[in-house]
Amino acid sequence: MKFAIIGVTGQTGSAVAKRLKASGHQVRAIVRTLKNAQAMQQLGYEAVLASVEDWADLTAAFAGVDGAYLMNPPAYYADDMFAKAHEVHAHLLAALQKSGVPHAVALSSVGAQHAAGTGNILTTHDFEQQIKASGLNISVLRAANFLENWTGPIAKAQTDGVLPSMFLPLAKQWLMVSSQDIGATAADLLMAGASAPALIELHGPEPYSAKVVAVLAAAASSLIKNPLN
Repeated sequence: MKFAIIGVTGQTGSAVAKRLKASGHQVRAIVRTLKNAQAMQQLGYEAVLASVEDWADLTAAFAGVDGAYLMNPPAYYADDMFAKAHEVHAHLLAALQKSGVPHAVALSSVGAQHAAGTGNILTTHDFEQQIKASGLNISVLRAANFLENWTGPIAKAQTDGVLPSMFLPLAKQWLMVSSQDIGATAADLLMAGASAPALIELHGPEPYSAKVVAVLAAAASSLIKNPLN
């Protein structure tokens, strides 16, 4: 089987591609630059140049595959990231429908079911609403916060001795999950095809607070002197 992957150079997309290839399937990497295309070819993937902002390019990129992995990170660069997200989601779904892809997996987020009060997660709410309206066979994967997003703050803490956090209050526990687990789950859903469930929420075995992360990081590195006490 052959699968097209959006975001193949990112944390989850790369994990999806690796698992699919390891399972004996062909991977079509959809990328935006020639440099990335060459890198994907070196990994043994078919590489196709296409932009998520061009549904015609996407339609060609999706042609002939058995499934597709869809994702769309918030466009923080845009004047209106919500309007941009709505546009990109429409392009993705139009291309999927036009190309006749029988099944897809769309990365969403925990909290995407809410229509207000969730900040940039509202972009995934829009994605889910458009998916529902499209009638296409798409499995929605609602993932928790990426554990890997702590990599930068922990690196900074090794220099400054203080772990910065955007998770507030510091003692509040948050659901988290590894991007590798997200990728593995998405790949399994793609391989399941039409029999895959319509919605899965994915998170690790237990939630973590910023304080707990700081304590764990401090235990792992003697360079962190102040675990956010």
